[in-house]
Amino acid sequence: KEFALYNEFAIGSESEQYVLSTVGGHSGTLVDSFANHRGNKFTTKDVDNDKNSKNCASWFHGAWWYTPGCYTSNLNGMYKNVIDTTAMCWYGFASNFQGLKVSKMMIK
Repeated sequence: KEFALYNEFAIGSESEQYVLSTVGGHSGTLVDSFANHRGNKFTTKDVDNDKNSKNCASWFHGAWWYTPGCYTSNLNGMYKNVIDTTAMCWYGFASNFQGLKVSKMMIK
């Protein structure tokens, strides 16, 4: 099993639109495809907080801390065990847009 571990993780409040304020201390078997999402607000289909001209959550079928280019990780994408940009994926795992069978985000 592949994994990415982060020693630092914090999100902002509702009034801050759940900005991904801290993510760091990466280790694990996967490349760091999450830290560049730092500083981005959480975007959903009905609340477009990303800095892309399109609504990335609508385009990629899942809420996330989308970057101006949308993402390098998208653990709320669609479940598809194929190579597809709308799939739940982690850039750097197998093929860059290979759909994941499972993802877990655990906070301690």
